[in-house]
Amino acid sequence: MFYNLATMAPNRYRELAVRMKDRGHSSPYLDRIEAHLSLEERQESLELEIRRETAASLGRAGVKVDFAMLALEDATLALDEAPAEERDARWAAYTEAHAAASRALLDLKITREAVGLRNHSTLHRMYPIPPRRSA
Repeated sequence: MFYNLATMAPNRYRELAVRMKDRGHSSPYLDRIEAHLSLEERQESLELEIRRETAASLGRAGVKVDFAMLALEDATLALDEAPAEERDARWAAYTEAHAAASRALLDLKITREAVGLRNHSTLHRMYPIPPRRSA
């Protein structure tokens, strides 16, 4: 069972445990306190690592959407500016870019949902994927 020593052991008790340990004192009580403190510190460290990795993962997914949206803008401009003989090739590139942008946004939504973020209204404002054009 995990004990939250932040609420159980005010600073004066923690200081007592550290002082006794620094003296080289040997006690079964000190051993048990040290084990609990060590567990608490490991859990705090793990929780911090999880928060950092979650933020990094969300950041990476967001950057992927930014790149995909930029590629969609580029493909749209290229399609609009294409001479008739290049239109089919540009259309294929546009279709691929649109699908990639849609997929990147979906991946970001899935990543957000995996960490408990369920409201995606901000994403739709930040990344408005235009309706796919017809040929």
